[in-house]
Amino acid sequence: METREHWWNGLWGTGSRRDVWLRYNPAGLWEIEARRAGRSSLGEFATEVEARDTLAQLVTGEGWRRLDELTQTQNPGGRSSQPRSSVTFGGSHP
Repeated sequence: METREHWWNGLWGTGSRRDVWLRYNPAGLWEIEARRAGRSSLGEFATEVEARDTLAQLVTGEGWRRLDELTQTQNPGGRSSQPRSSVTFGGSHP
């Protein structure tokens, strides 16, 4: 699994912080993990376009920052290993 993007809404606190990851797995599927208040939702997509459309909907609003660019600058070539969730991505956003 390769993390392509990690977004954060810029807020601290258990109930306020939101994170969204865009990942690509070797089987050819794109994944979006959306985490809020310690709970995750996971969605799988056949194409990058579908995954990025969902990502754009999730990171709408003020304060969102792309964290993976900061990490890559500080740790070139480093890979992020994010915890996985078994929660299925549903029709509503976290």
